[in-house]
Amino acid sequence: MQNLENKYDLLRKQSLKGFRKLVYKIDPNRDYAGKFDFIPTMVSKERQLKWTGWFGPKLAKNTHDFVSLMMMQGYRNGLKPSTDIKVLDYGCGWGRMLRLMPYFVNVNNIYGVDPTPKSIELCQDYNVPAHTAQIPHVPSALPFDEKFDLIYAYSVFTHMNDEVAANAMKIFRQYIKEDGLVCVTIRPRNYWEGRPSGGNISPQKKLELLGNHDENGYAFISYAENRHGGPTNWGDSSFSLEYIEKNWKDWKVITVDVTDSVPLQRLVFLKPV
Repeated sequence: MQNLENKYDLLRKQSLKGFRKLVYKIDPNRDYAGKFDFIPTMVSKERQLKWTGWFGPKLAKNTHDFVSLMMMQGYRNGLKPSTDIKVLDYGCGWGRMLRLMPYFVNVNNIYGVDPTPKSIELCQDYNVPAHTAQIPHVPSALPFDEKFDLIYAYSVFTHMNDEVAANAMKIFRQYIKEDGLVCVTIRPRNYWEGRPSGGNISPQKKLELLGNHDENGYAFISYAENRHGGPTNWGDSSFSLEYIEKNWKDWKVITVDVTDSVPLQRLVFLKPV
């Protein structure tokens, strides 16, 4: 991938906003005379909406907001400002975040995993610049012999029950460098307050979930229970910082932040202890 890295290195000379526009707006039907044929092409509008709820410039902006905030907080909290760091996207989907990571990281050092076979297929079919591989929904190990400087999971822990989340943090501890950093997004209590009753959640269930969060610092409704259908250990969840500090024993919360564009994806930064 060295030749690919050389091409991306030239693109890093422009602004992050310019880089974002290129990797999110490039038209696969336009003739670029081979100049940018290494840039990933974009998945369809329908797939963007289905997987994220947004598409086009708004999706690109939301992604930019997360990645830039994560990297800024990372640099403030010990992450080396070098393209030589190794980064893992846990739950990479079709490569939404991975498309922006070459602005910060050598493409040889970017990794992504996801439990959905279609995710990995899309990353590879659309030329996403990363080493990608499928993992089980509750893995016991990762398919890479690497230690990472940064592991992040965007809108992943928001769908895990407490046992799956604890397992993920156990995996992260095995694969993070001792001076590495983890960033996960979680939903706060007010996610349940703003979630409309009716449809796939009753008013009574909404009150129950708020009570669970208040009592335990954690609330969860599975896909099987909220009428979507699906696994019982995945669905929608909320975690408090107090819960994390009490239950994720191998980790210390360093800082917390939030973007303006997606306030219900609360960024939590952790270091191993």
